[in-house]
Amino acid sequence: ILKVRKLYYSKLNMNIVELDERRPFKLTWLSSNLKTERELVLMPHKKAIVKDLLDECRVELLKEELIFKDQCEDKLNFKLRLEEIVGSKIHRIFKDETSIETLDPQQANKSYRVEAVLSEEANIVEGEYLLPVAHFSKEIYATFGSPFLLKIRLGEPFKDIKQRIQKRLDVQDKEFATVGFI
Repeated sequence: ILKVRKLYYSKLNMNIVELDERRPFKLTWLSSNLKTERELVLMPHKKAIVKDLLDECRVELLKEELIFKDQCEDKLNFKLRLEEIVGSKIHRIFKDETSIETLDPQQANKSYRVEAVLSEEANIVEGEYLLPVAHFSKEIYATFGSPFLLKIRLGEPFKDIKQRIQKRLDVQDKEFATVGFI
């Protein structure tokens, strides 16, 4: 009896030696309007920092036409940030100098997300903060969906913050009237 054997292969877009020096890193791209999410698998160098990962992500986003070249070339106004998402809440925002060796993209409850820094969030002065906003259902620990960051100022009236949340979520007044805040 002749035993059938199969050989599977994959054509790589890099040298096999270079592949040994890299590691797969899975993350999600979230568009600034919170409507488009796309999973990306990047192959940064094992000794890379977050800035290198974001540069590689920028190339991939351009290739997939999720961002456009004119946006990308505006280095002053177009920046990306890496966030750690745990339980549908923003847990951490990473500095560009952070080594990716310290990140664990395989951990079950944890994911990583890249998003463009909005122009109003680019310059945070004293008395201003980036507030993580998460969706929840009935109980505050039952979060879901895509959390986001909102720039607030110390002493700012809550009605102004609510208006900016409504604008960011792009919902009508009637639908937004059903939203509760804690």
